[in-house]
Amino acid sequence: MPVIPCPHCQATVDLHPDDLGYKVLCPSCNSAFQAGDAARPAPEPAPAPPERAPVPTPTPDPDERTVRCAACRGEMAIGVDDLGHQVECPLCGERFLAEVDDRPRSERRRPPRDYDDEEDYEDDRDYGGRRRRGYREQDQGYILAQARAAIAWPANGLMWLGIVMLVFYVLGAIGLVIAGIIKQESTKSYEREDGVVMMLLGMAIAAFCGTHAFFMALAGYKSKQLRGTGWGYTAGAIGIATIALSHPCFPTTWIAVAFGIWALVAFNKREVKDAIRINTGKRL
Repeated sequence: MPVIPCPHCQATVDLHPDDLGYKVLCPSCNSAFQAGDAARPAPEPAPAPPERAPVPTPTPDPDERTVRCAACRGEMAIGVDDLGHQVECPLCGERFLAEVDDRPRSERRRPPRDYDDEEDYEDDRDYGGRRRRGYREQDQGYILAQARAAIAWPANGLMWLGIVMLVFYVLGAIGLVIAGIIKQESTKSYEREDGVVMMLLGMAIAAFCGTHAFFMALAGYKSKQLRGTGWGYTAGAIGIATIALSHPCFPTTWIAVAFGIWALVAFNKREVKDAIRINTGKRL
Protein backbone atom coordinates (compact mmCIF):
# COMPACT_ATOMS: atom_id res chain seq x y z
CA MET A 1 0.00 0.00 0.00
CA PRO A 2 1.57 3.39 -0.98
CA VAL A 3 2.48 5.92 1.76
CA ILE A 4 2.77 9.66 0.99
CA PRO A 5 3.41 12.68 3.25
CA CYS A 6 0.76 15.37 3.79
CA PRO A 7 1.96 18.68 2.22
CA HIS A 8 0.41 20.66 5.12
CA CYS A 9 1.48 18.82 8.30
CA GLN A 10 4.04 16.37 6.84
CA ALA A 11 2.22 13.47 8.45
CA THR A 12 2.34 10.17 6.58
CA VAL A 13 -0.89 9.04 4.98
CA ASP A 14 -1.60 5.45 3.96
CA LEU A 15 -3.51 5.33 0.66
CA HIS A 16 -5.21 2.70 -1.38
CA PRO A 17 -3.67 2.32 -4.86
CA ASP A 18 -7.01 3.33 -6.45
CA ASP A 19 -6.87 6.76 -4.64
CA LEU A 20 -3.73 7.90 -6.43
CA GLY A 21 -4.43 10.87 -8.68
CA TYR A 22 -7.47 12.04 -6.65
CA LYS A 23 -7.98 14.47 -3.70
CA VAL A 24 -7.68 12.79 -0.27
CA LEU A 25 -8.17 14.00 3.30
CA CYS A 26 -5.29 13.97 5.80
CA PRO A 27 -6.40 12.23 9.05
CA SER A 28 -4.07 14.44 11.17
CA CYS A 29 -4.89 18.02 10.03
CA ASN A 30 -8.08 17.34 8.06
CA SER A 31 -6.63 19.12 5.05
CA ALA A 32 -7.43 17.98 1.50
CA PHE A 33 -4.62 17.56 -1.03
CA GLN A 34 -3.98 15.93 -4.40
CA ALA A 35 -2.45 12.47 -4.10
CA GLY A 36 0.30 12.19 -6.72
CA ASP A 37 1.58 9.11 -8.62
CA ALA A 38 5.07 9.21 -7.18
CA ALA A 39 4.29 6.55 -4.63
CA ARG A 40 2.61 4.17 -7.11
CA PRO A 41 4.52 0.86 -7.00
CA ALA A 42 6.38 -0.06 -10.14
CA PRO A 43 4.80 -2.90 -12.13
CA GLU A 44 6.44 -6.23 -11.89
CA PRO A 45 8.44 -7.15 -14.99
CA ALA A 46 6.77 -9.66 -17.27
CA PRO A 47 8.28 -13.11 -17.13
CA ALA A 48 10.59 -13.92 -20.00
CA PRO A 49 9.06 -16.28 -22.56
CA PRO A 50 10.35 -19.82 -22.41
CA GLU A 51 12.99 -20.67 -24.91
CA ARG A 52 11.71 -22.74 -27.81
CA ALA A 53 13.49 -25.89 -28.62
CA PRO A 54 15.21 -25.76 -32.01
CA VAL A 55 13.31 -27.52 -34.76
CA PRO A 56 15.32 -30.46 -35.94
CA THR A 57 16.28 -30.28 -39.59
CA PRO A 58 15.08 -33.39 -41.41
CA THR A 59 17.88 -35.42 -42.80
CA PRO A 60 17.28 -36.33 -46.46
CA ASP A 61 17.02 -40.01 -47.16
CA PRO A 62 19.94 -40.99 -49.41
CA ASP A 63 17.75 -43.68 -51.00
CA GLU A 64 15.04 -41.19 -52.15
CA ARG A 65 14.89 -38.53 -54.83
CA THR A 66 12.37 -35.76 -55.45
CA VAL A 67 10.94 -35.63 -58.97
CA ARG A 68 8.30 -33.44 -60.62
CA CYS A 69 5.27 -34.79 -62.48
CA ALA A 70 5.27 -33.87 -66.17
CA ALA A 71 1.49 -33.40 -66.21
CA CYS A 72 0.55 -31.49 -63.04
CA ARG A 73 4.08 -30.32 -62.02
CA GLY A 74 3.57 -31.70 -58.53
CA GLU A 75 6.58 -32.97 -56.54
CA MET A 76 6.86 -36.49 -55.19
CA ALA A 77 9.54 -38.61 -53.51
CA ILE A 78 10.57 -41.90 -55.12
CA GLY A 79 13.25 -44.46 -54.51
CA VAL A 80 16.51 -44.36 -56.42
CA ASP A 81 15.63 -47.69 -58.01
CA ASP A 82 12.61 -46.03 -59.74
CA LEU A 83 14.70 -43.42 -61.54
CA GLY A 84 14.55 -43.91 -65.29
CA HIS A 85 11.26 -45.84 -65.08
CA GLN A 86 7.59 -44.94 -65.52
CA VAL A 87 5.93 -43.97 -62.21
CA GLU A 88 2.42 -42.85 -61.35
CA CYS A 89 1.80 -39.40 -59.90
CA PRO A 90 -0.26 -39.60 -56.66
CA LEU A 91 -1.79 -36.17 -57.37
CA CYS A 92 -3.15 -36.49 -60.91
CA GLY A 93 -2.77 -40.23 -61.62
CA GLU A 94 -0.68 -39.71 -64.77
CA ARG A 95 2.35 -41.90 -65.51
CA PHE A 96 5.62 -40.22 -66.46
CA LEU A 97 9.33 -40.96 -66.76
CA ALA A 98 11.01 -40.30 -63.41
CA GLU A 99 14.06 -38.10 -63.92
CA VAL A 100 15.91 -35.77 -61.57
CA ASP A 101 16.46 -32.26 -62.92
CA ASP A 102 19.73 -30.97 -61.43
CA ARG A 103 19.54 -27.62 -63.18
CA PRO A 104 18.97 -24.42 -61.13
CA ARG A 105 15.35 -23.40 -60.70
CA SER A 106 15.89 -20.28 -62.84
CA GLU A 107 16.84 -22.49 -65.79
CA ARG A 108 13.89 -24.87 -65.48
CA ARG A 109 11.48 -23.67 -68.10
CA ARG A 110 8.58 -25.70 -69.39
CA PRO A 111 8.40 -26.09 -73.15
CA PRO A 112 5.87 -23.83 -74.90
CA ARG A 113 2.50 -25.37 -75.60
CA ASP A 114 1.14 -25.65 -79.14
CA TYR A 115 -2.39 -24.29 -79.39
CA ASP A 116 -4.86 -25.47 -82.00
CA ASP A 117 -6.57 -22.10 -82.27
CA GLU A 118 -7.03 -18.80 -80.50
CA GLU A 119 -9.90 -20.16 -78.41
CA ASP A 120 -7.63 -22.80 -76.85
CA TYR A 121 -5.09 -20.11 -76.01
CA GLU A 122 -7.71 -17.90 -74.36
CA ASP A 123 -9.08 -20.82 -72.34
CA ASP A 124 -5.62 -21.82 -71.17
CA ARG A 125 -4.83 -18.25 -70.20
CA ASP A 126 -8.03 -18.09 -68.15
CA TYR A 127 -6.83 -21.14 -66.23
CA GLY A 128 -3.83 -19.12 -65.08
CA GLY A 129 -1.42 -20.63 -67.60
CA ARG A 130 -1.56 -24.05 -65.97
CA ARG A 131 -1.29 -27.08 -68.21
CA ARG A 132 -4.68 -28.75 -68.57
CA ARG A 133 -4.19 -32.14 -70.09
CA GLY A 134 -4.67 -35.77 -69.20
CA TYR A 135 -8.16 -35.65 -67.67
CA ARG A 136 -8.87 -39.02 -66.18
CA GLU A 137 -12.09 -40.85 -66.96
CA GLN A 138 -13.67 -39.99 -63.60
CA ASP A 139 -12.77 -36.31 -64.09
CA GLN A 140 -14.43 -36.31 -67.52
CA GLY A 141 -17.56 -37.86 -66.06
CA TYR A 142 -17.67 -35.15 -63.39
CA ILE A 143 -17.28 -32.39 -66.00
CA LEU A 144 -20.05 -33.87 -68.16
CA ALA A 145 -22.38 -34.14 -65.17
CA GLN A 146 -21.73 -30.53 -64.20
CA ALA A 147 -22.32 -29.35 -67.77
CA ARG A 148 -25.61 -31.25 -68.11
CA ALA A 149 -26.81 -29.80 -64.83
CA ALA A 150 -25.89 -26.28 -65.99
CA ILE A 151 -27.88 -26.44 -69.24
CA ALA A 152 -30.73 -28.73 -68.16
CA TRP A 153 -33.22 -26.02 -67.17
CA PRO A 154 -32.71 -23.55 -70.04
CA ALA A 155 -32.47 -26.25 -72.74
CA ASN A 156 -35.53 -28.19 -71.55
CA GLY A 157 -37.42 -24.96 -70.94
CA LEU A 158 -36.87 -23.70 -74.47
CA MET A 159 -37.65 -27.10 -75.97
CA TRP A 160 -41.00 -27.59 -74.20
CA LEU A 161 -41.94 -23.94 -74.50
CA GLY A 162 -41.31 -24.14 -78.26
CA ILE A 163 -43.54 -27.22 -78.52
CA VAL A 164 -46.36 -25.52 -76.59
CA MET A 165 -46.10 -22.33 -78.65
CA LEU A 166 -46.02 -24.36 -81.89
CA VAL A 167 -49.26 -26.11 -80.96
CA PHE A 168 -50.99 -22.83 -80.13
CA TYR A 169 -49.73 -21.13 -83.29
CA VAL A 170 -50.87 -24.01 -85.51
CA LEU A 171 -54.29 -24.20 -83.86
CA GLY A 172 -54.71 -20.44 -84.07
CA ALA A 173 -53.69 -20.38 -87.73
CA ILE A 174 -56.11 -23.19 -88.58
CA GLY A 175 -58.90 -21.41 -86.75
CA LEU A 176 -58.29 -18.17 -88.65
CA VAL A 177 -58.20 -19.95 -92.00
CA ILE A 178 -61.45 -21.80 -91.26
CA ALA A 179 -63.14 -18.58 -90.12
CA GLY A 180 -61.97 -16.84 -93.29
CA ILE A 181 -63.35 -19.61 -95.48
CA ILE A 182 -66.71 -19.40 -93.71
CA LYS A 183 -66.85 -15.65 -94.27
CA GLN A 184 -66.38 -16.20 -98.01
CA GLU A 185 -69.90 -17.63 -98.16
CA SER A 186 -71.36 -14.38 -96.86
CA THR A 187 -73.38 -12.19 -99.24
CA LYS A 188 -71.79 -9.03 -97.86
CA SER A 189 -68.66 -7.89 -99.62
CA TYR A 190 -66.90 -6.46 -96.53
CA GLU A 191 -67.28 -9.79 -94.71
CA ARG A 192 -65.72 -11.59 -97.65
CA GLU A 193 -62.85 -9.11 -97.54
CA ASP A 194 -62.44 -9.74 -93.79
CA GLY A 195 -62.37 -13.45 -94.55
CA VAL A 196 -59.48 -12.97 -96.97
CA VAL A 197 -57.55 -10.98 -94.35
CA MET A 198 -58.15 -13.68 -91.74
CA MET A 199 -56.90 -16.42 -94.05
CA LEU A 200 -53.77 -14.42 -94.89
CA LEU A 201 -53.18 -13.72 -91.20
CA GLY A 202 -53.55 -17.41 -90.33
CA MET A 203 -51.06 -18.42 -93.02
CA ALA A 204 -48.62 -15.72 -91.82
CA ILE A 205 -48.84 -16.97 -88.24
CA ALA A 206 -48.20 -20.52 -89.39
CA ALA A 207 -45.28 -19.43 -91.57
CA PHE A 208 -43.43 -17.07 -89.22
CA CYS A 209 -44.52 -17.78 -85.63
CA GLY A 210 -44.83 -21.52 -86.23
CA THR A 211 -41.35 -21.68 -87.76
CA HIS A 212 -39.98 -19.65 -84.84
CA ALA A 213 -41.52 -22.01 -82.27
CA PHE A 214 -40.35 -25.10 -84.20
CA PHE A 215 -36.73 -23.97 -84.31
CA MET A 216 -36.87 -22.97 -80.64
CA ALA A 217 -37.90 -26.52 -79.71
CA LEU A 218 -35.31 -28.01 -82.07
CA ALA A 219 -32.47 -25.82 -80.78
CA GLY A 220 -33.36 -26.61 -77.17
CA TYR A 221 -33.29 -30.34 -77.93
CA LYS A 222 -30.02 -30.21 -79.88
CA SER A 223 -28.26 -28.09 -77.27
CA LYS A 224 -28.75 -30.84 -74.65
CA GLN A 225 -26.43 -33.14 -76.63
CA LEU A 226 -23.40 -30.89 -75.88
CA ARG A 227 -21.90 -31.34 -79.34
CA GLY A 228 -21.21 -27.64 -79.86
CA THR A 229 -22.11 -24.16 -78.74
CA GLY A 230 -23.95 -23.30 -81.98
CA TRP A 231 -27.28 -24.85 -81.03
CA GLY A 232 -27.04 -23.40 -77.51
CA TYR A 233 -26.47 -19.87 -78.77
CA THR A 234 -29.19 -20.36 -81.40
CA ALA A 235 -31.69 -21.47 -78.76
CA GLY A 236 -30.84 -18.46 -76.61
CA ALA A 237 -31.16 -16.02 -79.51
CA ILE A 238 -34.49 -17.49 -80.63
CA GLY A 239 -35.83 -17.30 -77.08
CA ILE A 240 -34.89 -13.62 -76.81
CA ALA A 241 -36.33 -12.92 -80.30
CA THR A 242 -39.73 -14.10 -79.07
CA ILE A 243 -40.40 -10.59 -77.80
CA ALA A 244 -40.41 -9.36 -81.42
CA LEU A 245 -42.60 -12.15 -82.84
CA SER A 246 -45.10 -12.60 -80.03
CA HIS A 247 -47.39 -10.27 -78.15
CA PRO A 248 -45.74 -8.80 -75.01
CA CYS A 249 -48.90 -9.48 -73.02
CA PHE A 250 -48.52 -13.24 -73.44
CA PRO A 251 -46.72 -14.88 -70.47
CA THR A 252 -44.93 -17.26 -72.84
CA THR A 253 -43.13 -14.28 -74.38
CA TRP A 254 -41.29 -13.29 -71.24
CA ILE A 255 -40.72 -16.90 -70.19
CA ALA A 256 -39.01 -17.53 -73.53
CA VAL A 257 -36.87 -14.38 -73.12
CA ALA A 258 -35.79 -15.47 -69.63
CA PHE A 259 -34.88 -18.97 -70.82
CA GLY A 260 -33.01 -17.47 -73.78
CA ILE A 261 -30.82 -15.29 -71.56
CA TRP A 262 -30.29 -18.26 -69.22
CA ALA A 263 -29.15 -20.43 -72.15
CA LEU A 264 -26.60 -17.85 -73.31
CA VAL A 265 -25.16 -17.60 -69.80
CA ALA A 266 -25.06 -21.40 -69.33
CA PHE A 267 -23.24 -22.07 -72.59
CA ASN A 268 -20.50 -19.62 -71.62
CA LYS A 269 -19.63 -21.55 -68.47
CA ARG A 270 -16.27 -23.30 -68.22
CA GLU A 271 -17.64 -26.78 -67.53
CA VAL A 272 -19.99 -26.62 -70.53
CA LYS A 273 -17.18 -25.68 -72.92
CA ASP A 274 -14.96 -28.44 -71.50
CA ALA A 275 -17.79 -30.97 -71.85
CA ILE A 276 -18.23 -30.01 -75.50
CA ARG A 277 -14.50 -30.57 -76.08
CA ILE A 278 -14.73 -33.98 -74.42
CA ASN A 279 -17.71 -35.00 -76.59
CA THR A 280 -16.07 -33.76 -79.78
CA GLY A 281 -12.69 -35.36 -79.02
CA LYS A 282 -10.77 -32.07 -78.77
CA ARG A 283 -7.84 -31.60 -76.42
CA LEU A 284 -8.63 -29.99 -73.09
